[in-house]
Amino acid sequence: MKRTFLDKMDVALFKHLNAGHEPTTTQSVWYGFLGGAITALAAFTLQMCGASREAQSVVIGILGISAFAFVLWKSLDEIKGFDAWWKSVLYTAYLLFFSGIAFTAGVWALTLAICILFIMLILKIFFPSNKKSKRGKVIFSDGTEKEARQTGKGICGEEYWTDEDGGQHVKY
Repeated sequence: MKRTFLDKMDVALFKHLNAGHEPTTTQSVWYGFLGGAITALAAFTLQMCGASREAQSVVIGILGISAFAFVLWKSLDEIKGFDAWWKSVLYTAYLLFFSGIAFTAGVWALTLAICILFIMLILKIFFPSNKKSKRGKVIFSDGTEKEARQTGKGICGEEYWTDEDGGQHVKY
């Protein structure tokens, strides 16, 4: 089994307290991170749906407690492996500390991801890419025609064209 830095630190700190100790820190941190991301997603969804503050608090509290309970449940065999209660409490506090940091990181990671998606959406709407520059003709009122290429689109659907002489035209 490949050991990460967190598992190596776990072994260094707790191996002398329990001879058969197997580290669960990386697993706990991963579950804490996922719990934070799920809780943040639920909070975002509840806020967007217009749920009351009380309902948001209850759901977020239940999800947060469930995330930490899941971390402890997945590590229960290792917690029970210690021969003294204070060693089990110490290891539990250790796991909850690092899981709490990962929980917070999960909340921030999902919040940042949502912000980046909204910024990308706004940029896509207001500054569309012009990779597919259309070619066409501009026909003037006297019947003359000039070759032109589409240089952009506006937010209301208007098209901006530049003819071969550099003249700017708008098609509504």
